[in-house]
Amino acid sequence: MEQLFDDLEDFGSFDDAISGDVRDPYTELARLRREEPVQRLETSGALPHEESLPMFIVYRHEDVQQMLRDNALQQRLPDPPPRKGIHWFWASLTNTANSIMWYMRLGYKPVKFEEMPGWADANMRGKSGEFAGCITVEEMLLMRGDEKAYQRFMQIVHHDKPMEEQKGVRDSFRRAREEVTAESGHDGIVRDATRPGETSGLKELERTVKRPAKFE
Repeated sequence: MEQLFDDLEDFGSFDDAISGDVRDPYTELARLRREEPVQRLETSGALPHEESLPMFIVYRHEDVQQMLRDNALQQRLPDPPPRKGIHWFWASLTNTANSIMWYMRLGYKPVKFEEMPGWADANMRGKSGEFAGCITVEEMLLMRGDEKAYQRFMQIVHHDKPMEEQKGVRDSFRRAREEVTAESGHDGIVRDATRPGETSGLKELERTVKRPAKFE
């Protein structure tokens, strides 16, 4: 419990240092995203961190994603050599939400040690259990699947479905706005006088995101 309160105090220190008593910090945060997306602080005041090291604050979502990807690449999971038409994937042997059987139902197969001569280290051969003889690193199992099937799956989950959800929200809003306008003569949108032209994210709902040429 004490650790929980200590963590909450750290979050409070972060909030105080970043936004302070500013009621609307978003204007400054937007400026930082444009002009200084990665900020280096030699001294960070109240922010909790290792005092002998500088501190970095990352403001843009895409930069945060890249940082997380880079951090993941530093883990002890080697990249298999590329093969045309094959999608390699390291799956957790302990994840009950997305189990190995779940991935196998999607068409993935565990990779046998003999399938990767000259690449897999002897220590990567599973010694016991259901996946003995397969390539494993700690609690991760190397699996392979069809690249085209993987691309279709990613398109559905990470593009088509989100765009359908966005369209549903947009259509619901349009119907509600039409009803309000018909009854009151006003579209019912509350606008911020200090930010002319902004309509609480409505333009984002109208935006169509192009499907990536390839999902990684």
